[in-house]
Amino acid sequence: QVFESANRWFLLFMLILITSKFKCVISGSEPMNVVWHKDNIAISLDDHCKASSDKNKYFLEILNLQQSDQGSYLCKASNSVGTATCCAELRVVDKPNFVKSFEATTIAVGNPLRLECQVDEDNGVSITWLRDGKKLHTTMDCKLAFEEKIACLDIQKAKLKDTGSYTLYYCEARNEAGSESLHFIVLVKPLSPLEVVNGSNAYFECQVKGTAPFEVTWQKDSKDIKSSLKHVILQKNGSIMTLDVQKCDALDVGEYQCIVANERIENVVTVLGKKVEFKCVVRGSPPLSIQWQKDENWILEDPSIERTFLNSIATLRIPVCESIHSGRYTCQAVNEAGQEKCFATLVVQGYFDLPLKPVTVTEGETLTLSCHVRGTPPLKIQWMKDRQELSSSENTKITFVDGTATLEMIHVSKADTGDYLCKATNEAGSEFLLDVPAAPIGPVNILEVTPDSMVIEWRPPKDDGGSPVMNYIVEKRESNKETWGGVSSGSTSTTLKISRLQQGVEYVLRIRAENKMGIGAALESAPTVAQHQFEPPGHPGKPVASDISEDALTLGWTMPLFDGGSPISGYIIERRHKGGKWIRVNKTPCKDLRYRVLGLFEDNEYEFRVFAENIAGFSGPSPISDPAKPCRPITVPGPPVNPKVKDYSCTYADLVWIRPTRNGGSPVLGYIVEYQKAVCVFFLIDAFICFKLNWHCMCNLEPPGPPGSLKVVDSTKTSITLSWAKPVYDGGAPIIGYLVEMRDKVQMEGEQERDPEEGWKKCNTAGQLVITEFTMINLDERQEYEFRVSAQNQVGMGRPANLKDAVSPKEIHGKHLF
Repeated sequence: QVFESANRWFLLFMLILITSKFKCVISGSEPMNVVWHKDNIAISLDDHCKASSDKNKYFLEILNLQQSDQGSYLCKASNSVGTATCCAELRVVDKPNFVKSFEATTIAVGNPLRLECQVDEDNGVSITWLRDGKKLHTTMDCKLAFEEKIACLDIQKAKLKDTGSYTLYYCEARNEAGSESLHFIVLVKPLSPLEVVNGSNAYFECQVKGTAPFEVTWQKDSKDIKSSLKHVILQKNGSIMTLDVQKCDALDVGEYQCIVANERIENVVTVLGKKVEFKCVVRGSPPLSIQWQKDENWILEDPSIERTFLNSIATLRIPVCESIHSGRYTCQAVNEAGQEKCFATLVVQGYFDLPLKPVTVTEGETLTLSCHVRGTPPLKIQWMKDRQELSSSENTKITFVDGTATLEMIHVSKADTGDYLCKATNEAGSEFLLDVPAAPIGPVNILEVTPDSMVIEWRPPKDDGGSPVMNYIVEKRESNKETWGGVSSGSTSTTLKISRLQQGVEYVLRIRAENKMGIGAALESAPTVAQHQFEPPGHPGKPVASDISEDALTLGWTMPLFDGGSPISGYIIERRHKGGKWIRVNKTPCKDLRYRVLGLFEDNEYEFRVFAENIAGFSGPSPISDPAKPCRPITVPGPPVNPKVKDYSCTYADLVWIRPTRNGGSPVLGYIVEYQKAVCVFFLIDAFICFKLNWHCMCNLEPPGPPGSLKVVDSTKTSITLSWAKPVYDGGAPIIGYLVEMRDKVQMEGEQERDPEEGWKKCNTAGQLVITEFTMINLDERQEYEFRVSAQNQVGMGRPANLKDAVSPKEIHGKHLF
């Protein structure tokens, strides 16, 4: 289920073919538009996916779940105010399945037993093997493994006790989707000696399972037996191997063994003079003995053939192939348990002795091209022009005599200009008369340049020399030097990023294509300087200090008028004592147009400047700010203590009092004395900021009216700046300060209205605000806020002026009004 909390993820595991139902509770003003998405694509509602709602509850029901229903689901609700989303991840699981079933297995005592099966997935799967209901564990004689969806059970030497019913249980531990089992029936047959009467025949038979064709070898006492009148060796139906020993006598007594191998090494086709390797992975109990055969002969010490056996890999290497190396190669591995063989075939193709060279002839003359071909006959020769096959005609003659292929063209013209290719083919394959490739097609395009790297692009050569380009060699040099340095090789991509360049240095690049015949001509680039394609930005606007305290202040500025062609990535702030040395304030660039500067000293004057940064570097400094002096926030002083009438008459009164116990952080500058007519005359004395020793009358005073023109003048992702005008009516006394308040906007249900005085918080808590602008910081860009400002005179706080609409902090450029 997905609940009201936005952007909260839930992971659901559901079984296949059942029903999944998402529920989302949404609150907001009607009309409400609700859309369901899967993997960021709106869901089309049909009989498979159904949407419904009940008041503020919205449902998405998916019937008969399939694997294709797995993914990320999102409920998106929107109305006139905004948009909200909730997300959930649906994972559809199914119980595991085996890829194929197995038949009963029969094996002789002492032979290795291997049972394996493949499942359709291995994510979080646990495997259990049982024999006749008892769980098996890995031991010295029994190995259990599960890798890449294949479960294996290996018994090195089968025993009679290994006969039984083997059950493989497969279960998915995490999703509890279910389990699947597969049964193996294994029968271990004991080997029994064969006894025959002197003069009669002995008959041996083996049944083989595997991929044909098979190579069968019978041995007596570990020595190969050749088929003869005495020993008749046959294969029946491709899988039954037989040995019939005729007229047995005492010399035939011994241990007989049947060795079967199929083709496991890859066949190789190569040309004369090339290197060839055969590799075979051998696994078994040491010590292992490796021997190689060519056709029917064992390979002994031969300087032209190298043999190694390292890390379970048997390798036969022929550094330079000759025609005599063609044939069938067999690798035989032997240990105490027996032997195994595998084989492959090597075919050495013919090749051209000498490559063709460019030919220039005069128009109207005869052109003759010839080349010598070596290879096993019969050979078929083809000539081609620009990859189009040529045939003999009145002006074109094609011959192949004594290994020399010749093309003769009479009365050539400009139309005969082109690339000519000779192709020889026999049973082993085909070979072209090749050349190195031409130069890549220019120009070299410089896609991107920075002070330490550049990205280049080129096109492949028009002529690849008759063989595919297998590599591009890219080199560079400084334009004032002659030495080339390698940049890249081993890639066929025609786009490359070159790193580790020196800023401001001019480079020249060259690219050459390579095929199996060699490296072709080069394509050079125009000289290019390693530097940014952008410029540093212009300087930011003059910084202004606000919200000053005894050890900190907030600095604000405007964006540069010119960003240099690259987005501004941040700002650096510097400060100094007036006329002193500049010191960096922020270690990491500031992303906003506001920064709170901390660690200042009270009553010291500071100046500030700001730098902008983009990918090309830093701008020049902004204009220097006006001097700013950190000081303690000043609040209203406390009331005077114990006022008394010292003397009076019918026209005057002489008053005395004790100064306030707290001055609000600043010395008391003066006092205001008020009086009113009453049955008993009394005086109200209030400390204020203008110094007067004699009392005076103040009549008909009242709080001021609301400030005017309240608006937003600047905003970032975390701050909002308000500005306003002085009240039209000051209440008969000067305005001594302003109070800024804010509260979060709350969506009310139905026609219910919010209490006008509920939830307001003071913003300017540090002291009396005497200017008509204030910045709120540390705001949340996802929240909307309401603001109001009240003016204050010596009588008290006036009625507030409310911002017309609720606003949320967001990034704006320059001064924009809301």
